[in-house]
Amino acid sequence: MPNDYFAEGWMDYVAHQVFQKILNDQSKYVSSLFRTEHEQIAQFLHDDRYLISEDRFSGLAPNEVGIEKSRRARIELGVKAAAWFDQFLRNFTRFGINQNTFMQFSFDLNARAELREERQTLVCELYRFFSGRPDGHAIAQLAETVRRYVENGELDGFLNFR
Repeated sequence: MPNDYFAEGWMDYVAHQVFQKILNDQSKYVSSLFRTEHEQIAQFLHDDRYLISEDRFSGLAPNEVGIEKSRRARIELGVKAAAWFDQFLRNFTRFGINQNTFMQFSFDLNARAELREERQTLVCELYRFFSGRPDGHAIAQLAETVRRYVENGELDGFLNFR
């Protein structure tokens, strides 16, 4: 969906992370020049999906510029929410959280197409949470929600996250 914070933003971040992991895993088989070139191309393409700069809109009608800026802003919101949540999980190593928790969580959510609206809301709420200054109580609540997910795959706590 072109205006979907989760599918177009969050999962874009996931795809970029998967590509980076594959590239890192293959580093012993490829030259550093090849790897660097592919990392630069991947980063350019990733950034190009959502960064807003006026030179990207030349030739578009004024109403199309607004639509494109809005689309890119939605992607950026999803990418940022995903990156911040991924970093939160990497910094929070209790309850069996490991480097795969973020990916597993993302894939579990992605597999639940019937939760489209709930995923949208979750991405917006996580963006709001991390872009603000969450207090210790709010962080503890999120950590407890993560713990329940890691223990039994429960997504309900995230879908009601506020």
